[in-house]
Amino acid sequence: MPQPRQLKHARRPPRRLLPRESVKDFVHSHRYLGVRQLIARSAFDQRQQNKYTPVGGIDFRFVRGFDVSCNDIQVYRFDGSTQTIFVEWQYVGPYRRGRSDWTRVAFLVCFGCRKRFKRLYWNRNQLACRECQHIPYDSQQCSRKQRKIKRRAELEFRRDHTAKKMKKKTLRKFELQISALPRGSLSKRLSRHEPKPLNWYD
Repeated sequence: MPQPRQLKHARRPPRRLLPRESVKDFVHSHRYLGVRQLIARSAFDQRQQNKYTPVGGIDFRFVRGFDVSCNDIQVYRFDGSTQTIFVEWQYVGPYRRGRSDWTRVAFLVCFGCRKRFKRLYWNRNQLACRECQHIPYDSQQCSRKQRKIKRRAELEFRRDHTAKKMKKKTLRKFELQISALPRGSLSKRLSRHEPKPLNWYD
């Protein structure tokens, strides 16, 4: 179908046929590498920090596999090339009550901006951070009203799944936060995924 005359010389590009992929799209399709995933597979050997541990599986279908050590991660692509991701450790803590010792936490270094992240995303045949890959959040692609409705849906989802473990005071705070946000129906773009918080996925 030809474009109208007023759009022929317009600076703004035509509207997208499909919505722009957001962080949740990458998480749902398992196109990312997270620190929690590697820890769950015991990839970081603290006793032999230079030793490489092979990691693969159904969650990492976008690459042939990884070799993980405490210093760096070797990413083996399907085209035969390799990408190196450096790992940095930081002492934080204490995490739990009653513990006086500090805990080491791993961060993945993005090769583009050299910043540290807990999660890198697979796009354009490389692993990089959300900012370097220009991947937006869902809340960056909706109106202010829709953002509040989305926030309410996420809080209700969290309350429904963790209410039994919550204290009465915490549950009361949740109810106050939920009641302060407006009710409504989410747009088609925002309702394509369940309102699950992003930090619950790893």
